[in-house]
Amino acid sequence: MDCIIPGGNHLKVFSSAVTSLSRIGKDLYVDFDPIEGLMLRTLNDGKSSFGSYLFQPNFFERCTISNDTAARRNGGKKRQRTDVRASSYSNDNDDDGKSQEGTESRYMCRVPTRTINSILRSRKGVRSLRIRSSDGYTQSQNTNDDESISCDTANNKMQLCFEFKIDSIITGTSSSTTDDNETTAPLKIVHRIGVADIPDSVTPIAPTINCSLIVSSARVLNKLFINPMKRTPEVAFVVNDSTKVTTVSSFDHTSVASSIGGGPSLSQQQQNNNPGLSIWSNVSLKTETSMACDEFDHYAWRDDRCCNGTNDDANGSNFDGDDVPPNVNEEVCLVFAIKDVKAFLQFCSQASSSMDEEMPVNVYFEWGGRPTIFECEGESFISRLIMATLDHRLLQQHDTTTNNTNSANIGSANG
Repeated sequence: MDCIIPGGNHLKVFSSAVTSLSRIGKDLYVDFDPIEGLMLRTLNDGKSSFGSYLFQPNFFERCTISNDTAARRNGGKKRQRTDVRASSYSNDNDDDGKSQEGTESRYMCRVPTRTINSILRSRKGVRSLRIRSSDGYTQSQNTNDDESISCDTANNKMQLCFEFKIDSIITGTSSSTTDDNETTAPLKIVHRIGVADIPDSVTPIAPTINCSLIVSSARVLNKLFINPMKRTPEVAFVVNDSTKVTTVSSFDHTSVASSIGGGPSLSQQQQNNNPGLSIWSNVSLKTETSMACDEFDHYAWRDDRCCNGTNDDANGSNFDGDDVPPNVNEEVCLVFAIKDVKAFLQFCSQASSSMDEEMPVNVYFEWGGRPTIFECEGESFISRLIMATLDHRLLQQHDTTTNNTNSANIGSANG
């Protein structure tokens, strides 16, 4: 891969994307194709959230294969790993040649997110950032030819090279005057990072078709999710189509366990008013925010789910009928971690500010146990966050146990 990101707003957006991914997972999966663009992915340790950022070719000044790949195609010296691939070329079969060419043009690797994030720190006067893959080859020492390649047999490793071109201001004193003279000289900073090869790309299956949808700006979603929930690791996001109100409440797993074990709980009327409240009745600090659906740019609710044990809904989507909540056509409760959503919404806000365009965030959801998808799309990039949610049957088990406990307490008091 060989990409050049222009300085200024494009570099700010790219750096914000890497910063967002570094707050989600430890490993960054790089997947490059000169036609599709550069894809950055990460997965958190609990495998409950997945971040994906696709930068299309028009995001870059240059988006092409690197010279080391071209050198291998032209008969240059190959690594032992690529010799096996090259032996699969067949001049008698054009299809095999095309397939091999597509394989050679795609580049995939794995690198620590913190390392990349530390490189992409804020710098002044950056003209451009060049990201180039190196596979046993290093750049020639001839500075007049940036495209030349020289083989480095002592460092036959997979690497990513980050080359910054910076306008450095040099202050000097003229020999004829005492005034300071400022001149601008180009400065080049190169970081080389060792990477690990990966056999396949990491892509979860989370379709957005036939999902309920909320479209809103990152600013509005920050007010709903982030600002009041700074000390809450997880939240319960309740969408009630009957009242056209969305509610975000604090969530704590220990309170669910203690309530199922027979601890004190809220009244049944409070639980019916907000399912999110019934799952943290023992938490000392409870926070809740509500917002009418009219405040969003767009709101589309699916009210044709089948919950009678069949495995098809009105639009033909297949699923286990027992997996659908009984009141799925009126209300859903989604429980997920808030930290990764915060990182994603911060990127959306910064990208909108840097690119000077309003980029709405799409929130796709079904019910508890199905993934919730946050998606933001600009003119030259697409960002997506896929969040796993708590199975709704665990919340139903809590409500059933709570009701039985309350009935037993009332019976004991009457007796």
